[in-house]
Formats: sequence, C-alpha cells, structure tokens
Amino acid sequence: MRTTATPYHLTDGCASGGGGPAPCACGYPTGLAPTYTVNGAAGIVGCPTCTDATGGTPAWEGTLHHASGCVWWAADASFDPLSIGGKQLDITYTQILLRTNVTPCRWELYIACLRSGFASPNIWYGYKTTGSTPAGTYSFVGSDCGITTATMTVS
Repeated sequence: MRTTATPYHLTDGCASGGGGPAPCACGYPTGLAPTYTVNGAAGIVGCPTCTDATGGTPAWEGTLHHASGCVWWAADASFDPLSIGGKQLDITYTQILLRTNVTPCRWELYIACLRSGFASPNIWYGYKTTGSTPAGTYSFVGSDCGITTATMTVS
C-alpha cells in the first residue's frame, strides 16, 4: 500500500506497530522503549571466521538496550561480553538504528560478531520502512556468514 500524500512511502497499512512510514527524525523518548528484543536470535549461528566465545561468556538473549538517540545496542551498562552460536557477539554493532539519510527512512537491524583485526561481519542484517518504533518485522538484506533467515521480529 502506498501513502496518499508526498513524500510517498510504502506502508503495510497496519494500525499498530507497523502502520505509516518510518519517521525521518528521532522522537526519543516519545513512544520508544528503553529495550527491544530480537525474537529468534538464539537460533542464529555465528560466522565461522569470528572469534570463539571464551568459557563463561553468556549467550545473547536478543535484548537491545537504548544507547543514544534512536540507536539500541546489545551492550548494557556493564558492557560485558556476550556470545551467539559459540562466537563472540559484537555488542555495539549488534544494533537497531533509525536511518534518516535514505528514502524512505527506515529502521535497520544488524547482528554482528567479532573477528580479530577485521571489521565485524554481519551475521544478519535487514530493515523495515514502516512504524514509528523499532518493533516489527525486518526483511533480510544480507549476511556475511551465509545466513538466509527471511525475517526477524523485534518486540
């Protein structure tokens, strides 16, 4: 469904959570939560090239904590390490953010692991162009690890 006024955006037409285009300016804290959860994150495996998690590194449960503006990280106030599929999670690059410099504006989700001496590979990344909050379903864009999960849901 397309909006009826300019700027024209695609919308899923839902009244709650998914309705309307993504905002093009961050309205935090209006309507935004201090944490969001990536549902199904526990079923994702890390890239084979990523750093192995050391003993005792807890598994990431999918929680993203507000960092600043319209950015949420897997890092909490303690910045303790987390793991995903036996690999070290990049706790600051695993994030949701509002991208306002693209048309249409969109919410982006990145799940990344650490790799020593290199940029953090994206295990999964995608976006959604609807809704005034990060909650909703994100469509798969790509993976540096061969993951092909079609969607991720954030609540």
